[in-house]
Amino acid sequence: MMSQDIFPIRRIDHVRFYVNNARQSAYFYQHAFGFDITGFQGLETGSTNE
Repeated sequence: MMSQDIFPIRRIDHVRFYVNNARQSAYFYQHAFGFDITGFQGLETGSTNE
């Protein structure tokens, strides 16, 4: 018996991760899952609020 997914994921628009090491995590997700990095926010960019 084949089950039907009632909510199939066709694509991912964006993902936000809260991690300790943003550069290492970005590298992992880019190479492991083929994500494209289009933006980066961290202490290096002057962001202190998240």
